[in-house]
Amino acid sequence: MKLTLAISTVSDNLNKALQVFDCFNEFTLSNVEFLVICQNDFGKDNFEQMGHVTVYYQSKKGLSKSRNYAIEKALGDYVWFLDDDVILKESFIVDFISDKFRGYDLVFGKIYCSDINEAYKKYSRKRYRRYEMLRVSSIEIIVRREFLINNEIYFDESLGLGARYPSGEENIFLLGCYDANASIIEIDEYCIYHPCNEEKREPKLLWAKPGYPYSKFNVARNLGGLLGLVYALRTCFRAIMAGVPLLDVVKFIKS
Repeated sequence: MKLTLAISTVSDNLNKALQVFDCFNEFTLSNVEFLVICQNDFGKDNFEQMGHVTVYYQSKKGLSKSRNYAIEKALGDYVWFLDDDVILKESFIVDFISDKFRGYDLVFGKIYCSDINEAYKKYSRKRYRRYEMLRVSSIEIIVRREFLINNEIYFDESLGLGARYPSGEENIFLLGCYDANASIIEIDEYCIYHPCNEEKREPKLLWAKPGYPYSKFNVARNLGGLLGLVYALRTCFRAIMAGVPLLDVVKFIKS
């Protein structure tokens, strides 16, 4: 079984992205495809081979566009969507490509902080039900590529970093997978390390981002039903508590 590791980055961070792949042995190299999707204003899309890493230069901008490009170009049976500041656990990857998880459409791992000694978030509950798809981060997602192609599932390119609405793309992506009857397994181990960036994750900073509240309401609409209504009300409360003006909250609701 072949696994595609797909890092999304921009040209200024290309060297940092390449360093993520520096530590793999020959066995891993033979069963893993290493992709970097590098975005900037290149004029036209292109690619080059840099050792065991294939770098695709994409002129379009936006995290969702980058990940959709990775789905298009990947040769592996599974695709793991990665940021350019992660540290990978090679023992997990060796375990993964041994066919242990073959047959599952979605595989969820867990994140540990690379800058402080704690988990990236609370993992007290499993993530198998529809609304629990909202508790999965994008770099925890390993997905069977054929399942995506057969069900025409891609990331919404109006959502995610670099797009009009800066979050929620992984939530709606996973809701689409769930609605297509994806078979899911959650792995009870930390398989990737990522900076926690506690200051950047402060609610007031997140809600102050242009389009962030609308991103959340968009997720509520896709969730639908009573749970979608509860999520929308929770979004209203959190937005107001984070200092978003009430009139703006009302505007987002009406939109």
